[in-house]
Amino acid sequence: MNIKIHGLLSLLLVGVAVTISIVIILLQSILAGSMYLIVLLAVSVNVIKDFCAICPSRETCGHLIPGYIAKTIFPNLTARPFTKMGFISLLLQIALIVVIPQYWLFKKLELFILYWLLFITAGIEIFSMVCKKCTNGHCPSNRHFKGFARKINNKQNIQLLHTSNTVDIQERHKT
Repeated sequence: MNIKIHGLLSLLLVGVAVTISIVIILLQSILAGSMYLIVLLAVSVNVIKDFCAICPSRETCGHLIPGYIAKTIFPNLTARPFTKMGFISLLLQIALIVVIPQYWLFKKLELFILYWLLFITAGIEIFSMVCKKCTNGHCPSNRHFKGFARKINNKQNIQLLHTSNTVDIQERHKT
C-alpha cells in the first residue's frame, strides 16, 4: 500500500479521535471544550511550525496535509535536523492533546475505548508504515529503523539484524 494512503489514514484516525473528544467535552462543558479547542489549535500550529516546517521530507511526507500547510504558512523555514528538546516538546504537546479529554471520555466508556483504539491504530500506522518509508534521516522516529535490516528465517520468524549506519533511506522509500 502507498505511504500516502497510510499517512492520510493515520491523520483520519487521529482526526476522528480528536473530534470525539471535542464533542464529548463540549457536550459536558462549553468552557472546557472551548479551552481544549484553543489548546488543540495552538498545539497543531506549533507542531507544524516546529516539526513539519523544518523537515527535509515535507515535500514527500506520507501525511501530505501537514507538509503542505508547513510549506504554505512557513515557506522561509529551512530544513534542519530536529533537536532532542524539540522532539521532547513535540511528544509533550501530543500528550497534552491526548490527556486533556480523558476525564470526559471516561464518563462514556464506549467512547473512551473507541478513542484509544483510534489513537493506537493511528500510532501503529505511523510507526510501522509512514516512519518506515520516510526519507528524513534526522527524525528521531526514523532513526529507530535506520541501522537495522529485517531478515526472515526458515521458520518465518522476523529477526532484526544490526547493519551499518549507512543504510540508504532513499532505497527503503522506493520499496
